[in-house]
Amino acid sequence: MNVLVLMTIIANAVSAAVALMYTVRRLVRDDILLTDTERGSAIFGMVATAFAVLLAFVVFVAFESYNQAKRGAESEAVAMLSCFARPSSSFGQTGRAPG
Repeated sequence: MNVLVLMTIIANAVSAAVALMYTVRRLVRDDILLTDTERGSAIFGMVATAFAVLLAFVVFVAFESYNQAKRGAESEAVAMLSCFARPSSSFGQTGRAPG
């Protein structure tokens, strides 16, 4: 996906969130918004824990795929080295190019 498209999507989402927050702040009185903030702390704690667990899984999968790619690259390098590390006399006369 194009970076410009992604930045446009993010900018639209942020502007929609800001517009919604502005609308809520304009329509609802301040004493209603600030009466009991303790109820929301449990929800925020649960969301934060879920986000941390999800982030840990993402990091784990990223490192696992990195290690798998590293092992594949090492095996390819060893195979390529074994192809070119043979002495030229092991091919005999039929395997050599004329000249």
